[in-house]
Amino acid sequence: MKKFLLFIFLVSYSFVLQAQSDIDYLKQSLAISYATAQAVISNYNYGYYSGVSTIAMLLRVNQSFILSSYFNAHDNYIIIAGGDEDVASLRVEVLDSLDYVYASNRGQDKNFIGVKFSPFHSGVYKVKITLAAGNDIKSYCSLLILQENGINISFNTIGYTFDKIFQDVRILEQGPSLHFGGVEVCFYGITLGKENTGAAFDGINLEGSDPVYFFYARGDMSVTSLNVSVYNNITGVTLYDKKIGDGKMVMLRPPEYAKLVRLNVRKQSFEPSYIAVIGASVR
Repeated sequence: MKKFLLFIFLVSYSFVLQAQSDIDYLKQSLAISYATAQAVISNYNYGYYSGVSTIAMLLRVNQSFILSSYFNAHDNYIIIAGGDEDVASLRVEVLDSLDYVYASNRGQDKNFIGVKFSPFHSGVYKVKITLAAGNDIKSYCSLLILQENGINISFNTIGYTFDKIFQDVRILEQGPSLHFGGVEVCFYGITLGKENTGAAFDGINLEGSDPVYFFYARGDMSVTSLNVSVYNNITGVTLYDKKIGDGKMVMLRPPEYAKLVRLNVRKQSFEPSYIAVIGASVR
């Protein structure tokens, strides 16, 4: 166990040594969360939460982000948080609809915070992450949800998709305008079970973002069909993706979106699947 934890720490730390851009710092945050999750999964009977299991965002010091998710009564969950090299302290809290704090962790370890959570009642709960202290004005932070007896996605499958989408991003950023990262919510990791199903995330906050916004999605090797649509909850307009390389991209520009939009991802596959989605803006 100790050797394995040392291995995943070194894998995560390699991103720290290479951090030069927004994408590098984003990868740092995600690598720490995924490596920690793998350590838990390898030693306990946990898997990934079905739906949006991972989210990464850019936060200012003392700024918070809330992910609202549905949790089943008496099921066991672990919320994992990670941050880039400039994060000094993260705070994670789980709150109910009345903002009662069910679980929290105020640890000072910048590389790992884990909160175990077992709700008394089924329903939507708020997972709140706060950048309590940092060495820069803004830092990349991530949240990852594990569930006991959850979806079994191999670390290799996630790593493959993770690497491929960031390779795509490097190529896309060579153009004159696209900038991945640098926006409040910039990454979604979606885990889907064996059945043909989908995941939706409501409340993507585009307030204060650049006039044009993009979502780029890519699935793992088991995904045979990937479709992305973005639904404007105010105008009712639905925009569909266009194929870009091996992924799909949706472009939004005013007045096609307002502050809140809906992201839907669907897949057709006979195996559990992992889909990564990155947000981008125009420089």
